[in-house]
Amino acid sequence: MAWNLIGPLSSSYTKRLDLSPGRQSLLVATPVLVGSLGRIPVGVLTDKFGGRWMFTAICFISIIPVLLVGWSNSFAALLTPRLVDHLGRTQTHVLMAVALAVMGAIMWLFARNAPQWQPATEVRQSV
Repeated sequence: MAWNLIGPLSSSYTKRLDLSPGRQSLLVATPVLVGSLGRIPVGVLTDKFGGRWMFTAICFISIIPVLLVGWSNSFAALLTPRLVDHLGRTQTHVLMAVALAVMGAIMWLFARNAPQWQPATEVRQSV
């Protein structure tokens, strides 16, 4: 949900920032593109460091852009406008950042890597 805060709020961002339809589309597409492309290095790093470490790191690293977006889709579309109406735009982004911090802490404290997992030590080449 943290990355999908932009979609439900895109019309208010469009009005506020006077965005063209193309720029509004780019605004909405950016989290999807970042998530799609980000899976590649995150997958490689997960092979090397394990799921526990990477999931925790991604939760905490994601706090920064979530807060920055607040200051400048289905579940998010349902909940985000209500949260913004009730809490305000900035507080909604802060709430999502806090949720990411809590999830990162829970993951780090309670999750374990798969017993058979071992760090990747060599580069595999495809045939």
